Amino acid sequence: MSIEEIVNEKELKKVLWACYNYWNNESDPVDKRVICYTWVIKEYKNRFDKEFNESKLTKLADYGILSVVDKPRGGNRVYYKFNNPTEVKEKLLIWGLFD
Repeated sequence: MSIEEIVNEKELKKVLWACYNYWNNESDPVDKRVICYTWVIKEYKNRFDKEFNESKLTKLADYGILSVVDKPRGGNRVYYKFNNPTEVKEKLLIWGLFD
């Protein structure tokens, strides 16, 4: 699976934008940056004035865009990393999701 498979999924592309925007503004080194639903939902809500279901992050992982890096036992957060942030940025630019 690849990022190309979400080209017609408008909401999933918006979720991807929120993930990337949060990730891109982190101060950690690129290889140490992670995202989770709790952090990304704020980005999404600020821009699109609504929320999305956490399962969208799982779907992005199913497409190979994100990978699970940590799922603490007993915790309810799942942490993800981008598999190819450069490709994500390129697609978001092509799709017109950056202002």
